[in-house]
Amino acid sequence: MWATMLRGSVRRSDLITVAAAVLLILPFYLKGIVSAYGTARPTDPDLLRDVGSAQAIIDGQYSEDPIYIGEKAWYPPLVSSFVAGLSTVTGLPVMTVATRAGIHLALLPVLALFGMLWCIFGRIAALGGLAGYLLLVNSGLPLWCDVGLSPHLFAICSLHGAFSLGLLLAWRILRDPSLRWTNWAGAGALTGITFLGHPSTALILIILFGSIALSDIIHALRAHGAIGPCIRNGLVYSLPTASALIFLLAPLVKAYGMHSQNPYSTTWQFAPILFENVLHTLSKSMPALVVSGLGGAILLLRRDRTATIFLYAFSVVLAMFVWSSISSTLAQSAGRLVIPSFVPAYHFFFYLKLMCCMFFGIAVAWMGTLVYVRFSRMPMWRSLRLDAGVPIGHILIGSGVCAIAITVVLCTPIFHSKVEEIRQRAALSSRTDAHSAYLYVLHNTRPQEVFLTTDRVAMDVVSPAARKLVATDLYFSNPYVDPAPRRADRDAMFGLLAKGQVDEFLVSAKRYRVTHIIPASTLPPVWDKWLSPVFSHGDISIYRLRY
Repeated sequence: MWATMLRGSVRRSDLITVAAAVLLILPFYLKGIVSAYGTARPTDPDLLRDVGSAQAIIDGQYSEDPIYIGEKAWYPPLVSSFVAGLSTVTGLPVMTVATRAGIHLALLPVLALFGMLWCIFGRIAALGGLAGYLLLVNSGLPLWCDVGLSPHLFAICSLHGAFSLGLLLAWRILRDPSLRWTNWAGAGALTGITFLGHPSTALILIILFGSIALSDIIHALRAHGAIGPCIRNGLVYSLPTASALIFLLAPLVKAYGMHSQNPYSTTWQFAPILFENVLHTLSKSMPALVVSGLGGAILLLRRDRTATIFLYAFSVVLAMFVWSSISSTLAQSAGRLVIPSFVPAYHFFFYLKLMCCMFFGIAVAWMGTLVYVRFSRMPMWRSLRLDAGVPIGHILIGSGVCAIAITVVLCTPIFHSKVEEIRQRAALSSRTDAHSAYLYVLHNTRPQEVFLTTDRVAMDVVSPAARKLVATDLYFSNPYVDPAPRRADRDAMFGLLAKGQVDEFLVSAKRYRVTHIIPASTLPPVWDKWLSPVFSHGDISIYRLRY
């Protein structure tokens, strides 16, 4: 498909398909722009953490944990580096870039999914999969837990495109042996870049391509053939992948030995997708799931390499979802990691839904072909053709998809509920007290200054400014640093503040190098000598500590 368009011999049916895709995407894109450009800051703690990571890069603190003094950066840097680079190039504040760039970057995974389905299954599957990606939402789930064109710059959603491109490369590797080493090189580069963006996507790709490489070696040994090309392909894939792994993990191995002391950052559980709730959650999208199941059944009946790679990828994602769910459940009950877990289970839930969108597109293509073939046998239908020789059926199918999609976008209550959620979350995130406090901290303090505050204020105010903290929310804390002593000392210091025990408080404050305090309540007058008010707006007051 892409090769034809690059050669310049674009068929009218290709243009119709692209136009239909644009009409599908446009309402969501415009809604996303209105939401993003009408908001002062991102609407989720995950996004504010990424803002802080980007700010740390701009401040020259790339290798340091943005919120814990003396600790190493641990979160994959791709998205935050992108935000920092775009902020540097445009001159816009990091917060503004992180708020507005998401809707534009979200086009990349949409185009990757559309192109992959078109290349492998054809134009109708591509349009059907695109419609599924944009419209198959689960009623009752929050916006961040749905695939689709979101204005929010979530790292996991930004890498949906990498997963689609990975499936396309895997398909090409199995389909065209003559170009295998180039495809393996592309797969290695894709996996390496993806690992720097989010480990869940990279893990899926590593298992996928590793299984193909192992299968090649086993097949060569059984056939008594040469295994040299198989080894070459494995090396071509492994080198860029290993380079990215070393770049990200070497500092963590050196500093922490990769020993996790905070299981909460990788085992957070989202109630609607717990084992006991997931069937009820999925039942809210049962019609779409039935169609997706039909697409999976069609692949199963094909029994070819294309079907194998898609069904295997689905199995890998499902297995990782189950594994992570079990790990999370055990960690929550034991207070520590019992079996390894790399990311919370909901990340793999994203990919299960993404593959359901692919299966949905395959089912739509199958049903559309069935209807088209049946009706194309009618004499009147066959006589309706354009001058260029393009069957009018292509026009009608494309127009029908666009008409249905636009109707659903404008009229479906589920979609409107998502738009309303964007508006409400935007209003909540734009609270002037939190944003004003953030701006004060960003412009009037240095990167190494340490704040004593509560979890909520830490995430809303201090973390996005990339200033240091005594402690923060368990689920956003460095997984290689034990959070218990920090949180205990923070709570103890707040107790000493409330009781006016100056000497004991100063001892603890000096140990953590505390320079600023954002208390949750009014302080006793005894602190007037030690604390200077430097900012106050709404419910947030900031004091500088004088030793």
